[in-house]
Amino acid sequence: MAADKDKTDEHTFIEQIAVRMNMSKEYNLISLFESASFSDDKELIKFIKQQHMKEIEWIASRIVEIYSPGTKKYALDQAIILLGIINHFMHAWIMGTSKQVFYYESNSFCNKSFKTDYC
Repeated sequence: MAADKDKTDEHTFIEQIAVRMNMSKEYNLISLFESASFSDDKELIKFIKQQHMKEIEWIASRIVEIYSPGTKKYALDQAIILLGIINHFMHAWIMGTSKQVFYYESNSFCNKSFKTDYC
């Protein structure tokens, strides 16, 4: 995160997720991780699981920073829920339209839905 960004600002969080999504798209990381998960290489599979858990833990820590220390007890659950909301929203978007996906806007919508119900 840039030094001049407020870590409690939810727009910064939305931007961070959008950057990660853009990188995943640009470098085909999702396809890479999916295909690697079918590998017989136990170390590779272990690495993928560790990276996925780090991502969930990072989102959980950001949820606590943004919404309050009171969310810490359920932050991992909330991170998984937020990722699920984003994943299903993106899947529905791709199935329903040929319009370009704008990650910041879609993440902002998902975050509002998440925040309304879970924070």
